[in-house]
Amino acid sequence: MKKIHLDYSHKILIYYLLFGGLWILFSDQILDFFIHDIDELTRLQSYKGWAYVAASGLLIFILLNRYIRLQKATESRLHESEERLRMALSISDQGIFDVDIPAGEIMVQEIGALTSVDETFISRIPQEKIRERIHPEDWEVVYKMYRDYVRGKIDQYRVEFRRKDQNDQWKWVLSVGSIVERDAGGHPLRFLGTFKDITDTRNAELIRSRLWEDAQRRLERITSLHEIDLEISSSSSLSTTLRKIVTNVGKHLSADAVSLLLYYKDEDIFRYADSIGFDPKRVENARVEMGRSFAGIAAKERKLVHFRNLEHEVVDEAFSSFLRQENISNYFGVPLEAKGVLVGVLEIFMRSDIDPDKEWLEFYETLAGQAALAIENARLLEGLETANRDLKKMNIDLIQANENLTSAYDATIESLAMALNLRDYETEGHSRRVTALTLHLAKILGFSGEELVNIHRGTLLHDIGKLGVPDNILRKPGLLTDEERKIMQQHPVFAYDLLKSINYLRSALDIPHLHHEKWDGSGYPYGLSREQIPLSARLFAIVDVFDALTSDRPYRKAWTKEEAIEYIKGQRGKHFDPHIVDVFLSYTGGELDS
Repeated sequence: MKKIHLDYSHKILIYYLLFGGLWILFSDQILDFFIHDIDELTRLQSYKGWAYVAASGLLIFILLNRYIRLQKATESRLHESEERLRMALSISDQGIFDVDIPAGEIMVQEIGALTSVDETFISRIPQEKIRERIHPEDWEVVYKMYRDYVRGKIDQYRVEFRRKDQNDQWKWVLSVGSIVERDAGGHPLRFLGTFKDITDTRNAELIRSRLWEDAQRRLERITSLHEIDLEISSSSSLSTTLRKIVTNVGKHLSADAVSLLLYYKDEDIFRYADSIGFDPKRVENARVEMGRSFAGIAAKERKLVHFRNLEHEVVDEAFSSFLRQENISNYFGVPLEAKGVLVGVLEIFMRSDIDPDKEWLEFYETLAGQAALAIENARLLEGLETANRDLKKMNIDLIQANENLTSAYDATIESLAMALNLRDYETEGHSRRVTALTLHLAKILGFSGEELVNIHRGTLLHDIGKLGVPDNILRKPGLLTDEERKIMQQHPVFAYDLLKSINYLRSALDIPHLHHEKWDGSGYPYGLSREQIPLSARLFAIVDVFDALTSDRPYRKAWTKEEAIEYIKGQRGKHFDPHIVDVFLSYTGGELDS
């Protein structure tokens, strides 16, 4: 059940009415109980009214006296409490405000640091003057917070705002308050609170906020530079690079339009390359001479230029008309230089007035430096690609010419072999057969690529040295004398002397030069043995002997394949390399009863 709290004046009224009611109800009965004489009772009844007045007066006096003592005690405690609060607020440099809500008046007590001097100021401010003490930008926030709290919409009044102090200086304060008195209907009567100077704290927060914003902006620009660098460096096309430059400059510098002019040194002029923010058809034919117009001035002076109020600047009529139609009011131009070489001019156009700070201008120049390097790199890459295409074409032509030359060389070798066949009837067809068999065995032994080409050439020319042997010895139908044999055994040397000066045949000399050497060292012309003899010559030696034995000669009939194989087996480790003999026999099917 809800407990009812009554005002002390209401309590006095209730006590008075209660005493009066009791007096009316019980005074006569009390007199009848104590007085039995009728005359005496009648006499006392005439004094009963005066007795009531005296008794009720005494009651009221007692109650009022108690009320006054209670009120004084309350005021004394309140005064002590306010003094303690004032001392606490003084120590913490806080002020007090006391709002008389019905009267719309506020009492403000400023203490210590809030007044800029060690004094206390107490001022009463009427309702119409309160707004003057609060900063215009903060008034709506403060008023809404106060109104919502008083109306019970929010549970707490706490707000930061700027207020004018006794010296008419705006200071940030933190204000906290609460309702301390209500009427019988619960409506707020008195609103009490404190306020504390937080100007230093807010200024520190503002500085931190600005530093944070500056750091964030710089980080964004560094990140932007990195992203731009990646985008530009990933492109090898000059047109793509130019498009990325103007797009990124427009984006990161909030430009209304961006244009890029390239410098052509041989003509000493600048030509339009790319732009955004304009219709390209209106500017694509632009040409600017060095030192003329805004871009020419920036290039000649080799520094960033800024022109504003462009209607007063002297430029050619066509450009001036273009600026008016595009509603351009500010122009920025910076020369593009790569390693000290002028590349072009990067232009920025603004349709509204702008007064850029140092950081904006430095970022603009940084972007221009990046753009210059990117353009120079793109030009170099395009030049390299053009040169590479030309080199590729030349290489293709050289390869074709080399193939043609190689074909001619090989045709010449075959012609030489045919010429030898015509001169030496006993070797007719010999070169073709030994070439085919040698190449098959060479692949089994692991030869490949260029090695096979050289073996092919060497086998075709293996008897080319016989061109140096006289016909009477070369075509003699019978056995040769010792002297004639010595001359015949020189034909490998003749082959070496004949071919050594031909570069492309030098790697094919092993077979023509050394195919008559033997494994045991009894061969000619040098008596080499074992691995001293090149592998290709050791291989060909078996093939050459096998083909010679199985071919008709003027002085004997051809041997059968089996007879020739048995001979080769017998020469294993003497005339021939044992390993190659095994490979040969395996290939020819002669290894039947080894």
